[in-house]
Amino acid sequence: MKYLVDFVIPNRVDKERYINIGAIAKILQTYEAFLLFDTHGAAPYKEALKGLEGNVTPAYDMYDDIYKSLDTTIKAQINILLSKPANQVALGNNDYFYQGDVNKWVKFGNIFRIKMAQRFEKVDNAHFQSVLNEVLSNSGGLISNNDESCVYYHNIEYNNDTWDTAILTYQFTASNAFVSFY
Repeated sequence: MKYLVDFVIPNRVDKERYINIGAIAKILQTYEAFLLFDTHGAAPYKEALKGLEGNVTPAYDMYDDIYKSLDTTIKAQINILLSKPANQVALGNNDYFYQGDVNKWVKFGNIFRIKMAQRFEKVDNAHFQSVLNEVLSNSGGLISNNDESCVYYHNIEYNNDTWDTAILTYQFTASNAFVSFY
């Protein structure tokens, strides 16, 4: 996602047609960062992936230090998607979650903001209330039924049915007990 957002899209001649794809990629990138912090607590984030710049020992960040910046990132991407830029390249079936439905990505982003803020509801209730009020007044809405859930739908026939990618859906997952352990 980082490579797509930082190098591929900016270097395209028609980069203005990829604004939605960039916003969706940043939502996914931020979601993955959230999962990393939510599962493990501390991880290299701000200084991560800078080995080519000479930083081979990045500092560890704590989620409580950066959760507001993650929220700011998601909020900005929601606003980009809500602005409905013209003449965008459609993801269609290349989007394994929402098949390119930008409105569902907005709803996911709104729910995701609430989920992140809830992690610090007792520590920073003012921020939690602020996020909750913003999301509830957002024109994009919230996920309201199972059809809007963020589910990974992958065609088993992909990649000549070698199951290379399908295996990810059942072999490389953490148990709920592991993820939910405090």
